[in-house]
Amino acid sequence: MSTAVSFGRRFENATLATTGSAAASISGEVLTCTSIAGEFAKTTKRVALRPGELLKVTVMAKRISGHAASAGQMLIGTGTTKDRIYIDSDDWKEYSVSWQNPLTAADAAFIAVEMGSFTADAGSVKFCKPRIEIFQSSCAALRTLACGTITLAAGVPTINTNFKFFGIYALAYDAGLKELTITTDKSSGAAYSSPLAFAGMSLDGNGVKITPKPGSWSPVAGTLKVKFADNTGVFVDIATLGTMYMNIKLEIA
Repeated sequence: MSTAVSFGRRFENATLATTGSAAASISGEVLTCTSIAGEFAKTTKRVALRPGELLKVTVMAKRISGHAASAGQMLIGTGTTKDRIYIDSDDWKEYSVSWQNPLTAADAAFIAVEMGSFTADAGSVKFCKPRIEIFQSSCAALRTLACGTITLAAGVPTINTNFKFFGIYALAYDAGLKELTITTDKSSGAAYSSPLAFAGMSLDGNGVKITPKPGSWSPVAGTLKVKFADNTGVFVDIATLGTMYMNIKLEIA
């Protein structure tokens, strides 16, 4: 399984750079880079890469003008180039570069992903948003066990189907305990295996005044308890507070 790294929908998570009369522009989700000999137009994305991890970058690109062997390129490197591919087709074509970080590399290592027109020849190239993947990662990738928006109408909880939801099977509110019970899939009872719970109120209604506090998790029953605190930290009965909306997400590694 791979871990995705975002370039941004419109390349906003990367840095555009040009020299002289060279130009780089974005239209929709397509980057166009044009330069003359001795100048460059490119985008750069720095990716943290831990020892032993494999980086692969895939992109759809095409040459608009210039020499087929050097109009544009995509490369990855850490001061020295590790892999490089030239954009040699006048039609849209998939290109990819990859490199595996040595096990002896520093923990804080970065690798640069660059694409554009930055060769000795003039040229113009187009790139779609690239796909960046990290394989053999030593970092955990969280998976969603359950998520959704819960409408709390005078203490009566229901799933708000206007928003994406997954894995929530039952909801119950106990006014006496001032506690919401969310039922989802069960998990292993082993150490370090309980899901991480994240909850927050929307700005609608009285939710702005309340902070949800995820509490105990039962791996046997697959239930999460949530209480609600006011701005003084006191738990309150939400049945007296009208309609509110709570976003909830449970994740496991």
